[in-house]
Amino acid sequence: MYRILFLITTVLGVGVVHGIDDHSTWFATVYTGTECTGAYYNVTTFIHDFNNIGFNDLVKSVYGQGAWLLYEEPDYTRREDPVSWTHFFTTAQVDCLTLPVTQHNQLSSMRYVGSGDAHDEILTMYHGKDYTGGEDILIRNDDSLGVFTDHIASIIVTGGASWTIYSENYYNGVGVCLSPFPVWDTDLFFGAWDVAELDMPGLGSVKKGCHSEIVRVYLP
Repeated sequence: MYRILFLITTVLGVGVVHGIDDHSTWFATVYTGTECTGAYYNVTTFIHDFNNIGFNDLVKSVYGQGAWLLYEEPDYTRREDPVSWTHFFTTAQVDCLTLPVTQHNQLSSMRYVGSGDAHDEILTMYHGKDYTGGEDILIRNDDSLGVFTDHIASIIVTGGASWTIYSENYYNGVGVCLSPFPVWDTDLFFGAWDVAELDMPGLGSVKKGCHSEIVRVYLP
């Protein structure tokens, strides 16, 4: 089991200039206006609380590339009543997304999925529903999830590889193959699943590749 963390600088500005030209790794720029206009903040790492940079509850649109998770709540958490939202920003090419009107001026935290590189084959597990809470990253087989056994609520796969999750340790029990889908027929593969919807009695181990007759292909 491996955790991968990246720390890169961010930039604050005003205008429609998007600020970052090197697209070798995933990046995003958040804007106060729709259609990626207005004041902006360049993001290339996890932002657990936009309050810390004076940009909380100000965002209406996002520009960039890669696979990002946008959260209404700080610290990538999930509010139960009413249920807070999590929004995917997933694009292989540099693009602009204007958030739904109901999500304007509500963004409080965001993070990328996996390693931040589309070519890395990674399975990311989240403790909470809707891809919230703590995360754990796998880059190869793990025959026992240890303290994380049965404590994973959602999963995202990036990269072209399928992964098989098992309900018990050491690749025993019920196995389900999770297969990502290419985004707009590009080299960015993405798949997201709620563990509760997979009819798994538990989650104890993970093996890279498709090793089960039960296959769940992600369809956006």
